[in-house]
Amino acid sequence: MTRYKPLTTLIHALLLLASLSLVYAHIQLHQTAHLGHGDAASREWRQPDELNDNFPMPVGSAQFTLDFSLIEERVWRADLSTIIDSQSDVDSAHRKSVDGSLLSLLEDISALYSEDEISRLQLLIKKAKPGNSGETLAGLLMQYRAYSQQEAGIEEEIAKANKQQKVGLLKDYPQRINALQRKYFGEAVAYSLFARQNISKRYLYKRQMINLQTTLSEDKKYQALKEAEASYRIALDGLSR
Repeated sequence: MTRYKPLTTLIHALLLLASLSLVYAHIQLHQTAHLGHGDAASREWRQPDELNDNFPMPVGSAQFTLDFSLIEERVWRADLSTIIDSQSDVDSAHRKSVDGSLLSLLEDISALYSEDEISRLQLLIKKAKPGNSGETLAGLLMQYRAYSQQEAGIEEEIAKANKQQKVGLLKDYPQRINALQRKYFGEAVAYSLFARQNISKRYLYKRQMINLQTTLSEDKKYQALKEAEASYRIALDGLSR
């Protein structure tokens, strides 16, 4: 039996070595986890050194909670050429209106993201859509957010007004909304962005105003509504594309 003792001793030595290795690994893992939960500053996201020249101000760890994927594809597809052209075109006869997709994108960004998030989106859009298009779209974001808040105030005022007040507010709406759009976008860009929407809203508000007129007979209301519809179609057909 004694001839098997060296083999038994070797096996015991290997088992002891394996046990010691496991203990060491456990200690190392525990120390790493402890350090990871220690100093919060050591885990703070910092901007990579290679970006410092172009973007010297750290954007902070909060940026990584921003879900750019919600609008990324639409940002890529957004056609800013009409807006860019309108910024340099002083001839109002040649102004064009954009389709609804760009305005819809601005509306959704304003609804989906906070003001701080939109500030970060501006940086992402400039990187995702380089050149004048990205700069133009990024610039429109904050302009539209500020505009939309005041536009909502005007529409809420109309919605909450009594019947007598509402007629006057509906009548004044085109002038008020035009002034607000020019304030934030300038006349040329405002036309490009809102011409189609303005025609539709004015038609809907014109219908409301006609229906609220207590001095009109049913026949006169019907005639006025038909005339409003005809004017609406003519205005849509007259939009430059």
